[in-house]
Amino acid sequence: MGNLPLLQLHLGDNSFQGYIPPAPSFVNLQQLTSLNLSHNNFQGDIPQISNLINHLISLDLSSNKLTGKIPDSLGKCYGLESLQIDQNFLTGNIPSNFGNPTLLSMLNLSHNNLLRTIPLTPNRLEANSLDLSYNHLKGEIPRNGLFENSTAVSLVGNWRLCGGSMDLHMPMCPAVSRRSETQYYLVRALIPLFGFASLVMLTYIIFFGKKTSRRTYSILLSFGKKFPRVAYNDLARATGKFSELYLVGRGSYGSVYRGKLTQAKIQVAIKVFDLGMKCADRSFVTECEVLSRIRHRNLVPILTACSTIEIVVTLSKL
Repeated sequence: MGNLPLLQLHLGDNSFQGYIPPAPSFVNLQQLTSLNLSHNNFQGDIPQISNLINHLISLDLSSNKLTGKIPDSLGKCYGLESLQIDQNFLTGNIPSNFGNPTLLSMLNLSHNNLLRTIPLTPNRLEANSLDLSYNHLKGEIPRNGLFENSTAVSLVGNWRLCGGSMDLHMPMCPAVSRRSETQYYLVRALIPLFGFASLVMLTYIIFFGKKTSRRTYSILLSFGKKFPRVAYNDLARATGKFSELYLVGRGSYGSVYRGKLTQAKIQVAIKVFDLGMKCADRSFVTECEVLSRIRHRNLVPILTACSTIEIVVTLSKL
């Protein structure tokens, strides 16, 4: 039929099935003014009709089994006067350019599965009959233009619509203050932001925390191999269980005690690092590395270094 120079094509009220031929099949139907395929069993998407937009006046695809979204090309038919695609299974949104055909007198999108708000521009749409009933539309109904005339508009069956003209007998929209609305969008924006920041911080702590602890632990193991081991009980006995009587002084990262190791029978200085202080482990590692290489008469040599879960110490010979 695409090879016929037709002005009108009416195939309604039959038992045709399958898919509506795409736009190239209508290549010679560029002068077509009326297309009626209603009350059949056509299925699938509505094809783009970009080659029909210049002359098409009436399009009726109602009472079929069409699915998918309404193509935007229908809103570009500026001479369109009647558009009926009701009684199908169409989904998605109503195209925002449906207010463009200024000559449109009938628009019937009822009994589909259309979603979201009504995007039609009331001041530009001059239809005498608008039927959006029995869909899944929601939001506030416009109050001006075509929607002021309740006899020309049908919105029943959309239980999530509200407001509009009093004659439409729709429920009132819940009052939401501007401040509450602002807070709502602010919370929606901040939650992902804080979530992302928390994830970055957690990754940083896990990665660098493990890296620092592994470095400290490896150095402690190396010191353990070079220097003799000292039991914690020997240290506690030598310092009177780290009594204030044996305290020599305190620094930024720990305290120094004097004591005498019983078995070795030597006087030692025992530095205990405060692991609760930030960078204490780093100070311990640095001090051990430096003092192990330096020999000076005013510096006491390190005898050994050891650690447990709760304490890190260095022993120097007095």
